[in-house]
Amino acid sequence: MFTKSYCALGYRCNNNCLICVVDAAFNKDKNMTTKQVLEFYDKELEKNKNIDTIEFSGGEPTIRKDFLYLVNTIASKYPYLSFCLLTNGRNFCNFAFAQEFSKYNVVNVITALHHYIEDEHDKQTQANGSFRQTCMGIKNLSELDVPVTVKIIVTKLNYKAMPQMVEFVARNFPLVKNMSINGLDIRARAEQFKDEVAVSFTKYIPYVHKAIDTANKYNINMVLYSIPLCVLDGKYRKYAGEQPDIISLYKSPGARVQNKTEDHGYVKECYNCEISKGCYGTWFSYYDVFGTGELNQKITADQRTIVFNVCGVCNNDCLFCSEEGSQPLKDESLEKLKEKIDLLKIKKKESIVLMGGEPTMFRDIIKLVKHISGFTENISMTTNGRKLQDRQFAKNIASAGVNHFCVDIHGSRELHNKITQRKESFDQTMKGIENLLADNCAVSVKVIMHKMNYKYLKSIAELIYKKFSNKTDIIFSFISINGSAIKNRKKLSVSASKIAPYLDSAIDFLKSKEMTCRLDMFPLCVLKNWKEMASVREKTIHLDEKRESEEAANNSICKTCALYKKTCDGVWASYIKEYGISEFIPH
Repeated sequence: MFTKSYCALGYRCNNNCLICVVDAAFNKDKNMTTKQVLEFYDKELEKNKNIDTIEFSGGEPTIRKDFLYLVNTIASKYPYLSFCLLTNGRNFCNFAFAQEFSKYNVVNVITALHHYIEDEHDKQTQANGSFRQTCMGIKNLSELDVPVTVKIIVTKLNYKAMPQMVEFVARNFPLVKNMSINGLDIRARAEQFKDEVAVSFTKYIPYVHKAIDTANKYNINMVLYSIPLCVLDGKYRKYAGEQPDIISLYKSPGARVQNKTEDHGYVKECYNCEISKGCYGTWFSYYDVFGTGELNQKITADQRTIVFNVCGVCNNDCLFCSEEGSQPLKDESLEKLKEKIDLLKIKKKESIVLMGGEPTMFRDIIKLVKHISGFTENISMTTNGRKLQDRQFAKNIASAGVNHFCVDIHGSRELHNKITQRKESFDQTMKGIENLLADNCAVSVKVIMHKMNYKYLKSIAELIYKKFSNKTDIIFSFISINGSAIKNRKKLSVSASKIAPYLDSAIDFLKSKEMTCRLDMFPLCVLKNWKEMASVREKTIHLDEKRESEEAANNSICKTCALYKKTCDGVWASYIKEYGISEFIPH
């Protein structure tokens, strides 16, 4: 749940840092007026009752002549609020100014130190005298009992000096007990001067380790931000900070309010990593410059679920197919597929999901399943179920080793057939499920939610219960706009918020019948029933890199949520591109 509101009071600054993420054009913008700031917070605090902390930033917020007036006015009107400040600290060299600010409920002042040598610091700020003023500001604030965090932003100009910088803080500011090391966001001026300031994880991580050791020596609490866990040695990962719980960002007088985390997060290489739940990720701008080759994802083999596409052909032609509909891809031979399976080196405890196209259309599917069963007993198949209407075929495929079937139902007979574009598909699928259940196979019914069926989710749940009682569980899966779905976007695309009340109604019905239901790639935060729901995806490995990328490219706001990667998958990347992230309210 978001509890902090971030506001850039304007982009003007008394430094001119080489690493500033504010574009030079923004410096020409006028600051918000006093009235605009106060109105902004009246609206913000009325809308978001959970906010208990205001975080001011800039530019440099303290250069505003009304800075202390703003703090005083907001503190007087909302006495429960605490204040956090991101500042270069220079104006706090004035003791009277620092003393006045210290009267308020200030929980943290975060100020950047760019080097422990004066000339090197001022070289990065491009402001003569800034080092001395910043140091005096830190001294004044700390002696006034204001909590101060000294922040190191890692650059090519200071990364080797980080251990000495920690030592400098410890010796000169003994009351400062908090520091942070931050990965560089290579945007705006930082991008302009990237050859001078940008440095790779590979080069600077050893100095991060040394800086942490130095901090421990002086009992300084060190926290790391925007540095992925996988590039750190194991014993240093515990120093990684969590994603800030910040709700909004004021950009400039002409810009919209947006979420601060849009440009920060993780990439597809992170998706299956077992330490991603506690990882803050880094700035996407870093990957634009250095790529992702340094990431060292950690995967425990016996936790993997491998998705294996058996063939491209299908006997349906679904409007939403994320592949290529009924257009057959060139099928590979049984021997070729066996070779691929062998190369996977599947362990006994691992799981494999057979998909297509339609896997039952592969001519040697029984032989392939028997081959896979020599590696693992955990074999699942995602199928439209039509060929399973043949009772003997259903028996044979189950006997070969498939122990779980996931079968799609899209609605009533009329709606289902309309979506699959096959007249007999509904009856054949229902018969296939009956045959599987008659042989005591484990069956999940998957309902892919989209514009054509979302208003009927409860009716679909009632249909499944009436036909199969509670012998199956139900998976509500959110549509991915890819493949055939792209050309049918207008018929299919719908927002999660519109689906939510109908899905909640379906969930209520299934709970009343004690039927298990789960979600696939649908955001829990838009549901009232979020506490009862869980994701079907864990450490799923797609052999199709394009598909894996589509699943992995979730927005970074989800990383702030307590549910993410525990009970919630987030949403498809294609959804974010179309609808954005404004619906999501992280827990």
